[in-house]
Parts: sequence; C-alpha cells; structure tokens
Amino acid sequence: MTIKNKIQALILVGGKSSRMQTDKSTLSYHGVDQAKYLYSLLVTKVDKVFFSIREEQEELSHLLSYPRIKDVYDSVGPICGILSAFDNDNNSGWLVMAIDLPHADEESIDQLLAAYDPKKIATCFINPEKKWAEPLFTIYSPKARPKLIEYFAEDKKCPRKFLRDKDITIIDPKNNLALINANTPEEYRKAVDQLKGQKCE
Repeated sequence: MTIKNKIQALILVGGKSSRMQTDKSTLSYHGVDQAKYLYSLLVTKVDKVFFSIREEQEELSHLLSYPRIKDVYDSVGPICGILSAFDNDNNSGWLVMAIDLPHADEESIDQLLAAYDPKKIATCFINPEKKWAEPLFTIYSPKARPKLIEYFAEDKKCPRKFLRDKDITIIDPKNNLALINANTPEEYRKAVDQLKGQKCE
C-alpha cells in the first residue's frame, strides 16, 4: 500500500454505553469480546488498528494491550475520535468503525477498502434503512481533515450531517446487517439470536 493510499483503522469505543448499561466493547457475539473480534477482522487489512478512547478509559484492562488514541478535544462524540486520529496521522486514510456493529464482517471491510478513493472526502456505505451515508463504518481520506476541523470549529458534531453535500463515494453494502447497531440489551439479544441462526444454516 503506497503512502498516498495508506489506511489505518479506528475502532470507536469512547461512548458511554448508557442504553446498553454495560461496556459494548466487552460484549460477546462471536465467542470473544467485541473489541478483540473487530481488531482481528481489521488487523490484516490495514496498516495499523487503534481503539479510540476517552481519558477515563485508559486503564481498561481488556484494551491495555492494543494501540489506542485518546480523545484530545474538549467535547464528546465520535467526531472527536476521528479528529484525534487525524491529529495522530494526517497523511493516512482512516477506516472508522463503531464498536456496536455485531454483524460487521470481513466481506464488508473488503468491500469498503476496494471502493476507497483517496481523492474523495470519504468512502461510505449507504444505510439501507435510513438512506443516508453511514458515518461510523466509513473511510475518511486525508482530504476530510480540514473539512472536519472547520465543521467542528462551528460547534457542529454530527458525523452523519458532516457527510451531507460532501464529495464522497457511496456504495451499497452486500451485507445490509453489517450496518445495524446494537445499543440496548434487547438489540444485543436479537443480534446474538440472528448470528446463532446464521451459523445453523
């Protein structure tokens, strides 16, 4: 992979998981905690994989052995993690993935990487249900950084709205389930049952 097209991955674990009532990175859908599972999917696909964390997460035991990037912005939300990643390396594209995607799979990662266009702001899946560019399973190119800085400086913090009207590549996911979040205990149980059903087929 050339320096120009360098891609690193950022797994977002900085949310407070208030609706799930437990740390979503410790949940198991595939026989290991979700943090380990997503890391294993990504580590052979990109130059390096990092976890995006808040300052108070620095001592979480299940993340200590992994590369991490701490949020350095006086705010909360995924856009702070993305900006912090670009501060860490502004010459890299960043494949950003939320921790709460139980159906994320190797095929979806490969599809996104194959479509990556560093000349665009971002390369995204279209969310099949909501019909918007999915911001938290997306590759942000280095061209996104100045736009993100400008957007954040205007006190705007929504990655989904950031992608609106930008020069981006949008693709249809081969696996629609890969974009479905699990944010509550009920959604967790549903995802576990769906994955068990797939293994039995």
